[in-house]
Amino acid sequence: MKKYQWIIYDQCNIRYIEPGVTDVVFLLYTGASVASPIWPLKFNIRSNIMEYAIAKAYLAECETLGYTTHWIETNSYQKSLIDFSELHQLSSIVLMRPSEEYLARKIASYILPHTTLDMLPNRQFLITPTEFAEQFEKPPVMETFYRYMRKTRNILMEEGKPLWGKWNYDQENRNFDSQHVPSWDWKSESSSALDVAKKYFWAEDIEVHLPVTRAGALQLLEYFLEYHAHDFGYLEDAMYQKDRYVHHSLISTALNFWLLYPEEILEKITSINIPLASQEGFIRQILGWREYMRQYHLYYFDTIYSENALGHMESLPEAWWSYDGKTHNKNITTLNCVDTVIAGVQELNYSHHIERLMIIGNYVMLMGYHPHSVLRWFYEMYTDAFEWVVVPNVLSMSQYADGGKLATKPYISWGNYIDKMSDYCKGCQYSIKEKTCPMTHLYWDFVDRHQDLYAGWRTPYILSNLKKIDIEKIRIMKAQYRERLKTHLGKI
Repeated sequence: MKKYQWIIYDQCNIRYIEPGVTDVVFLLYTGASVASPIWPLKFNIRSNIMEYAIAKAYLAECETLGYTTHWIETNSYQKSLIDFSELHQLSSIVLMRPSEEYLARKIASYILPHTTLDMLPNRQFLITPTEFAEQFEKPPVMETFYRYMRKTRNILMEEGKPLWGKWNYDQENRNFDSQHVPSWDWKSESSSALDVAKKYFWAEDIEVHLPVTRAGALQLLEYFLEYHAHDFGYLEDAMYQKDRYVHHSLISTALNFWLLYPEEILEKITSINIPLASQEGFIRQILGWREYMRQYHLYYFDTIYSENALGHMESLPEAWWSYDGKTHNKNITTLNCVDTVIAGVQELNYSHHIERLMIIGNYVMLMGYHPHSVLRWFYEMYTDAFEWVVVPNVLSMSQYADGGKLATKPYISWGNYIDKMSDYCKGCQYSIKEKTCPMTHLYWDFVDRHQDLYAGWRTPYILSNLKKIDIEKIRIMKAQYRERLKTHLGKI
């Protein structure tokens, strides 16, 4: 009897077909809206196009390798599984456990009258939940986890010690070069599957700058390694108005759709001759942060969606979602730094990690927007946003909703940091020098409201600086900004 394997949207890789077992591959396509533990999600047009194209290209590849394939469009996984299994008289269906835990648990609860679902262990990450549980009673600080991964995988190690004596070169990766010139010059491969996907969504004029096949993903990786990996670390945290990419790799979407394997990326980055700060910084993202986020999310899955430690309740303005693929408002917050990043995300469904954390995450934290509202925006706007990575990254790391389980204190800053690490302040209607920057007023108001927390975070220098601040003036300027913003948003 033929063996049937159900492939999930982020498993479109020949590697994940059960070898020697599977004869028939089928994929259930649910369209542009999916459920989450909190609310239905409506993804951006590029995410929809890419998911559709990746799946179509994958099934075509399976057919060339001799597998029988089925593409099924549906509004209900469970109903379609019942109908499909009855049509083909299936006694069992094989699938690899989804990487997104909410979906995995939902599928595990399905009742199929005459068919069993054989859920195999997920093989997409470098560390399994079992190994993680054996090594750690609960998620440790990320640095501890990262060092464990370096040791056990023997990456940048020599006789049990870190190569050249240091574990972390993060301090060397915080530079801003005012003479930096944009140099990204890469075009995604042409793909018949991409053309089909654009037609399906009536979006032929939408540019998709990221790959939708494994071959294209490998080309993107090789381009980064040859032309940008060398300078990745030096400008890892730098932000430029006219350079959305700087020297970042852009592989996160391909990697999270599993067109690439983390193992092969680590093998390639360790085999080239680049500065150690660039090499270690990139490896830390793949081997440390990315793997840690997945295990953290699994461990705290039952509580992470209900936490709001700072009690922020305001909803993110609808204007943040205003882009329709063609036109958008480039002046939502009236702050050049935030509006520049929002516009870039709306246009490309991408921004690099410092812009996510220290511009968008920083601003919404200081404004007091509800972490779930912020999460929905990140979830729906970025092509690389999958549950296991976006939820802990936004709720726990960026918005401190877990009260410090992941980050010892909130990742927030005032206007001076942005002025130091970017060119956003140039051309902004507000001035750092004249002390009119709302980001600074919002920051010191946040510190003032949370003095008890700052005392517990052992940051006496911040509280000392707060004593030098005219807090009443800060409150007035914050109130004035919020009132101007309310009026401004009402006109959009």
